[in-house]
Amino acid sequence: MPNTGYKRTTVALSVNSKVSDKLQISTKVNYTNKNSDNLPGTGYGNQSIMYWYIFWQPNADLNWLRNYWQLGKEKRAIEFPFSSFPENPYAIAYEFLNQSDRNAVTANATATYAFTKSLSLQVRASTDLSYERRAQLRPYDAGSRYQKGSYRTQNIFSQEMTADWLLKYNKKLNKDFDISATLGEARCATSTTGMKCGRIH
Repeated sequence: MPNTGYKRTTVALSVNSKVSDKLQISTKVNYTNKNSDNLPGTGYGNQSIMYWYIFWQPNADLNWLRNYWQLGKEKRAIEFPFSSFPENPYAIAYEFLNQSDRNAVTANATATYAFTKSLSLQVRASTDLSYERRAQLRPYDAGSRYQKGSYRTQNIFSQEMTADWLLKYNKKLNKDFDISATLGEARCATSTTGMKCGRIH
């Protein structure tokens, strides 16, 4: 689909360290950035190219629609493709823009301490957070609601944090019997916000 797509960058880090004979620490961190100048619209609506195909003849030439501004009304009136239901697909691709810039981090850390050969304590913590900036641009003549176009931005933030500890005891009494026991606790906290920062139309 023309004028759509995205770029993704990923960085990963993994560290394992034996601090002493009793203490071991490991951690993993992953960072991802995904950004796009225009993601295609989907679903049921006049700003989805898939929806537009319902009204188009499969043997018709798409080049008939390439000049999507009405003659003499450039940037102010869109030429509809033989129907008032869907928008012109070229106008959707080049004027109905859905921008996105998303940063995400997932990380975890684990520390294990062996008091004895039989008794050990494991402590873990992890986080999963993301921050996304979105923008929607609509041109003149983009439907009856915003006839002069619109511009909207939105910030979305989400975070989940978990932590747990586990005390383990494992003792082999002889070749036929052993004893094992565990005691632990886990906690989780989440936070999500989706704030609309501004709209101009």
